[in-house]
Amino acid sequence: MSIDTSIIVPIYNTAEMIKDSVNQITNTMDPLRMNYEILLRDDGSTDGSREVLKQVAGEYPEVKYFYNPSNKGLGSTLRKLLRDARGDKIVYCDCDLPFGVHIIPVLLKRLKDNDIVVASRYRGALNRTPFARKACSRFYYFLCRLLFNIPIADIGSGSVAMRSRILDEVHLKANGFDIHAEFYVKASKKEFRIKEMPVEFDTPKQGSFHIWEHGPDALMRTFKLYFESLKNAC
Repeated sequence: MSIDTSIIVPIYNTAEMIKDSVNQITNTMDPLRMNYEILLRDDGSTDGSREVLKQVAGEYPEVKYFYNPSNKGLGSTLRKLLRDARGDKIVYCDCDLPFGVHIIPVLLKRLKDNDIVVASRYRGALNRTPFARKACSRFYYFLCRLLFNIPIADIGSGSVAMRSRILDEVHLKANGFDIHAEFYVKASKKEFRIKEMPVEFDTPKQGSFHIWEHGPDALMRTFKLYFESLKNAC
């Protein structure tokens, strides 16, 4: 049976929310009457996430789970999830479902006229992102705009839909959080249609990105991406 939609979710120390998030996703997807799969990959969690994944996979036939033997980073985890996805359409969601589960069918609907659809906190809708996080996000946006001329305001959005065929032309290499910038840089160069959709963000949650822990590394890797793009352009 062919798969219409793959929902991919990276997992890292989110044991307490995995089952509820999967339940919300299945309750949202089942009424749409499409063949779908939910792929979960654990990135070396230390909080028992892997055991929860085994339990959830036994309860939901749509769920498949994988795990990295050790922590490899968001980019590495996402690349493997994208590789394993079988659907014609792919929806990437953070495990905490930052925009709510209702955003999934909206993204899929908008995908009919686009190649990539991004749920955005920074395109005019209600936004209650904490100040420090918003400031860092805006700095990173302007940096990427300066370096790569990509217009995506919410580069680190935790809800993105795409057509799987674009992965035949967008070859990702990043292992860290810089995978977001790499994805949009390479997709823009290939002239894929990218739609950034304003979505209310009223209930901020602590995601897997921590400013002081991951920020410096993301910046370093982003500059590395920039210099590599200059080399490839020569």
